[in-house]
This record gives sequence, C-alpha cells and structure tokens, in this order.
Amino acid sequence: MTPQGTGHLLAIMIPEPKGREVAALLERNVTVTMTITIGTRNLQKYVSRTSVVFVSISFIVLMIISLAWLVFYYIQRFRYANARDRNQRRLGDAAKKAISKLQVRTIRKGDQETEGDFDNCAVCIEGYKPNDVVRILPCRHLFHKSCVDPWLLDHRTCPMCKMNILKALGIALNADCLEDLPLDYDLTVGGGGGGAGSGGRGVGGVERRDPQ
Repeated sequence: MTPQGTGHLLAIMIPEPKGREVAALLERNVTVTMTITIGTRNLQKYVSRTSVVFVSISFIVLMIISLAWLVFYYIQRFRYANARDRNQRRLGDAAKKAISKLQVRTIRKGDQETEGDFDNCAVCIEGYKPNDVVRILPCRHLFHKSCVDPWLLDHRTCPMCKMNILKALGIALNADCLEDLPLDYDLTVGGGGGGAGSGGRGVGGVERRDPQ
C-alpha cells in the first residue's frame, strides 16, 4: 500500500493468524480494506509472563549460589589462615626448643676452623676467627651462632644438607606441624643427606649436649 502524499512503500507487521485471515479473503477475491493509525508501542504484551518469572527465578538462584560460594570461600580462607598461624607458632616454639639443645662452641686460636682451607660459614660466607661463637648441628655442620639461629627459627633445617633439626633431635610434633616436615627425611641423627654429600665440611665426633 502506498499512503497518500508519499512515494514510499509501507510495510506493516501483523500477527500470523490475522495475516492468514487476510490472505484467505484475498484468495476468494474479497476486497479487503485496512485502516492504518499511529499508535503507541506496548511492549509489555509481547513479553511472556512465564519468561519474566523464569528469568527472575534464575537470577535469584544464581545470586544465592554466588553468595553461598563467597561465604564458603572466605570461611575456608579464614580457617586456613588461622590454622597456618597456629602451625607457625607451634613450629617456632619447637624450633626454639631444638635450638636450645644444640651444641655451642667458641672458636679458639689454632682450631681447625681457623685454617684457610676450612669451609666458610654457609650463611654469611665468611671464615671463622678466634672467639667466634659457632652452633653445631646434629648433622655435624657448624655455622656462626648469630647467623644460623635466625635461619633455624624460620626453616628448621640445616642450611647445607637440609636436615630437619626437629626430627633429628626427636622433638615430637602434632599432626598439623608434621605436614610442614619432609616426608622422606631419615629420623636418625645426621640422616636426610649427611654433610659429606652436601659439599660442606662437618665437625667430626660432635655429640649433642642437652642443657642441664
């Protein structure tokens, strides 16, 4: 149809049932007259109420699942952080107890540690001098006391052979703390990769001295 006063074609969208009705009339050579008026859009009637309900319920369910997951995640994260802090405190206390059981010696003039071919302290990479205080580990490696004590508090292992001092000294830990220890470590004193294979020189014949 061509409206009066325009030279353009006008396309009208009508529902399919109404279109079939008009087509049937035209096939019977019935004259069909249509009146076109400008109206307002009413999108609401094209929106299915079922679709709105489905979308709304889906959105609510999605929000509930997301909120539940976030709550679970932060609860687990909080529990893990607390467990890790408790574990670190227990391991720190155990490390202090182990360090107190390690032998301490003062280097004297003429000791083999003062010789030029003796290995330096693996922590500070400096040689030993007379009057230096050294800490001797169960694996028979020695280090400056001021160097190795902070290391042992943080790592609880020999800086050279990675021997765990807690297991070497037989300090019992609970199940939480044991998770922090190597599973393949030999419980015997000096186990877990002795000094000879670690590239460092140990102190022969050192006995562990417990505090009186």
